[in-house]
Amino acid sequence: MKPSASAAAAETLSSTMAPTAPELDRARATAFADTVDALYGVIADQRRAASDHSRRMKWMLSIVVGALLMTVAIGITQTLLLMRLTRETTAQQHRMQDMMQNQQAAMASLLDTQMAVANTAAARAAAPESAPAPTNPQQAAAAPASANGKRAVRAQHSHKPKTANARQ
Repeated sequence: MKPSASAAAAETLSSTMAPTAPELDRARATAFADTVDALYGVIADQRRAASDHSRRMKWMLSIVVGALLMTVAIGITQTLLLMRLTRETTAQQHRMQDMMQNQQAAMASLLDTQMAVANTAAARAAAPESAPAPTNPQQAAAAPASANGKRAVRAQHSHKPKTANARQ
């Protein structure tokens, strides 16, 4: 509060008023000065409150901007991570496809090999049956030996035919 301003206001009022009622003029001047002092006090309080409010709003705005920047940074980071994960997943999927194709090719090769072996064995088995019987016994013994291996060697030994009387 400014007492000098209220005193000046009181002096101004008292000099402009009629001298007949000096006490009334003095009371009015004092009331006016008190009103002016109260208004100065209210204005000072308003300025202080506005300053505090401005400071709080600056802090609040700083916090909001910081949170917004963090949200943007997190969003960018997540996008980059998802892009990397997608790339890795796609690469893994291609590796799996290549591996499956290699396995399928290996299985097809094994099946082809097995089928070729089975066809060769079937052809060899069918060849002695459809071939004409050799007239020479050595040729007859050599042909089964080459086709059937150990079984052919056992077949080379001649056995006596069993007779019906042999048991008696």
